[in-house]
Amino acid sequence: MKITYTWLQDHLEMTANGQTGTEVQAAVQAIVDKLCEIGFEVESVEDFADQLRDITVALVERIEKHPQAERLHICYVNDGSGQTLQIVCGAQNVRAGMKTALVHVGGIVPQSGEPLKQVKIRNVESCGMLCSAEELNFEDAQPGILDLVTDAAPGTPLASAMGLDDKVLTISVTPNRGDCFSVRGIARELAAAGLGKLKELDFLQHFKKEDQANIRKVDITQLGDSAIPVSITTENCSFFYGATVDNVRNCESPAWLKNRLKCVGQRPINALVDITNFLNFDIGQPLHVYDAAMIQGKITIRQAKREEQITALNKQIYTLSEEMMVVADDSQPLTIAGIMGGESSGSGDNTTRIFFEAALFDPVSVAKTGQTIGLTSESRMRFERGVDPEIAKTAVEYGLTLVTAICGGTITGCSLAKSDAGKQAADTLSQPTVCLTLSGLLALGGNDALTIANSAPILAALGFNIREQNDEHVVVSIPSWRHDVSREEDLIEEILRIRGYNNLPTKPLPTILQEQCLCKKSTVKKWLCNRGFNEVYTLPFLNSDEFSAFGEGMAPVKVLSPLNVEMPFLRPSIIPSLLGIVRTSQSRNYKYGAIYEIESVFSCGIGGESAPIERVVISGVRFGKRPRHWLEQARNVDVFDVKADCEDIFERCMVPSCEVGTAGLPAYYHPGCAGVFTGHPSKTAGAAEISSVLGFFGEVHPRILANFGISVPVVAFEIPLTDELFANYENTTVNPCVLSNLQQLTRDFAFVLDENIAAGRLVAAVSAVSAADPLIQSVQIFDVFTDGLASGKKSVAVQVTIQPVAKTLNEEDLKDLSEKIIANVRAKVGGELRSS
Repeated sequence: MKITYTWLQDHLEMTANGQTGTEVQAAVQAIVDKLCEIGFEVESVEDFADQLRDITVALVERIEKHPQAERLHICYVNDGSGQTLQIVCGAQNVRAGMKTALVHVGGIVPQSGEPLKQVKIRNVESCGMLCSAEELNFEDAQPGILDLVTDAAPGTPLASAMGLDDKVLTISVTPNRGDCFSVRGIARELAAAGLGKLKELDFLQHFKKEDQANIRKVDITQLGDSAIPVSITTENCSFFYGATVDNVRNCESPAWLKNRLKCVGQRPINALVDITNFLNFDIGQPLHVYDAAMIQGKITIRQAKREEQITALNKQIYTLSEEMMVVADDSQPLTIAGIMGGESSGSGDNTTRIFFEAALFDPVSVAKTGQTIGLTSESRMRFERGVDPEIAKTAVEYGLTLVTAICGGTITGCSLAKSDAGKQAADTLSQPTVCLTLSGLLALGGNDALTIANSAPILAALGFNIREQNDEHVVVSIPSWRHDVSREEDLIEEILRIRGYNNLPTKPLPTILQEQCLCKKSTVKKWLCNRGFNEVYTLPFLNSDEFSAFGEGMAPVKVLSPLNVEMPFLRPSIIPSLLGIVRTSQSRNYKYGAIYEIESVFSCGIGGESAPIERVVISGVRFGKRPRHWLEQARNVDVFDVKADCEDIFERCMVPSCEVGTAGLPAYYHPGCAGVFTGHPSKTAGAAEISSVLGFFGEVHPRILANFGISVPVVAFEIPLTDELFANYENTTVNPCVLSNLQQLTRDFAFVLDENIAAGRLVAAVSAVSAADPLIQSVQIFDVFTDGLASGKKSVAVQVTIQPVAKTLNEEDLKDLSEKIIANVRAKVGGELRSS
């Protein structure tokens, strides 16, 4: 949002409106400081006069033909210094008696940014340069040198003569503050913060005193209906003002109006268009002017027809849909409602009869339409953030007053049409109210000095109407322009903002123990980095093909307004996002890589009947050929690499036991080279044994890799990041076995069990003994065979490492531990100790 210091003074009566350069600088700095205090970032302060600092007004007193060049003139110029400068000029519009822009030798030409040198042009000295609008970086550049119509004397700085000696502030306004996308809205905020007083809106302040008596302020309540009927057939338009003005003369805008628009980056077009653009910035109400001669029949605000087209003022053709809203006549759409007018009905130099529009369009409808067709405008920016519904009438009267004052004409009528929703809102005259309590103010305000008595005036200054007040609470009605306020917390925020967040008392942060600040994500990231992984960040969106491959059996979670219309689905797995990076890495000839991401995945469950579920998952992939090492030859990544990655995480999380199976394996893994970890991550003594899925690992299915165009081997893993996974990690103290100075010892056991029982279950059964007796430090499988055994049986031999803690173990102690191991294996997996 751009505003200028001079424009702000139209609405804000400051205690010290600076006039000299120093005073202006101080006043502007005070505005910048106050805006930052109350929550509005000032991105920049520009001075138009800076780039024109070496440009002055000059009077061409006489001209002569150049003796050696037919198209050049020798101009004798009065620069206000009392001397006459000789300047060679090639502009065809130069003439004696004209005032124009002059750069002296050594001055900076804005277009080039270089100092001007004194030169000879065809053997004639040229002691300066007469500038064109293009050389001054003016947008509305005309051929030839600048032809000034001004009373300014020669030598006057050009910026001052043209009214461009102004400070331009670029303010960052948050999307919820649609009321501050206007100069008056910013002035209201500054006045509430104590930097001046908000002025009454004056329609005639830009006109000379002697002319104001001849200008009549328009009151539309005294007008009859417009000659062009208006109707609304959509609920996306609450109301629509339409006024007709006959016998207008669409002339060039006065200097004050053009300068206002130039300073905020708008190009002056003609008086009628400039008036609507000015009021858009001035009071925040988008307006539009139609050439009434181009309107056929009546005006209807309706939803567009399917495949209906319109050529907008930017000369682009847009194809509309039934979800979009238009203002149309009996034959065609005239504007894309709330965004941009149509070329066919725009006002031009020959316009003599106009239809003047002010309306209230639905923010969501305008935003969706603009996003769908890719069209932005100042009007759209304001409508989609919320326009004050009560400013429209004022905007129509203000606009019609300026039209008749600048372009002449006769107002023949003004109609007001309302939709059913608009009529219902008009019938409900009471404004919504919010109650602010002293207890709530003190609880959230962070300042014991806050009271209802010193807070209510702040709300009143912001436009809230005090309905009821005592020492314990105040009830206020919300002003029509504050769409962002609906509850007590919003009022507290307003009070703290205007008082200044820097005035809040400082309090030390509470001391939090390190174990309470444990960040699971950060912890796992360190572990994965230690294993050679690199972290990546990807967007959580998939296209339809990717979702079909990775969301089998799940209803899609679809984004209503996606960043990319080709990727509307939220991902049920991070693996496709990582595969996209693998594909890019492959195209850049990376031979090997290991990447991971810990982020959210989304699902709706079977059939999509349940609400969307968001879960955080640890996901990683390894791809390509592992680099050669002195311990091993170069080899392709395989399933055991990611299995080891998962086991490392489980070991660090102190998961007591986990088993590997294939039940529930997602379809995007290779069914013969993948597995599912199951177990009891947070099992404690006496708890029921309910096995849960801890994660997946394995080779990515070749079909998936082919769809992604990946030709190198890829293995992946996924582990849900849950509180249960970290339950033992967070609650376990240092293992005393690690600190024991007693000698370790080992015992070997060979068990016969059913061939279909996973060896991991046997290891888990042996390890489970350590839950009651913390002597077992590790369990390793060292032999598996089936020869010589009964059909359907296998022998699995394990080595159990035992670490004494309090004393050296004797034979009785070892015998007792061995019996516990044998009994637990028999109970858990049905294994029997193999006889020699």
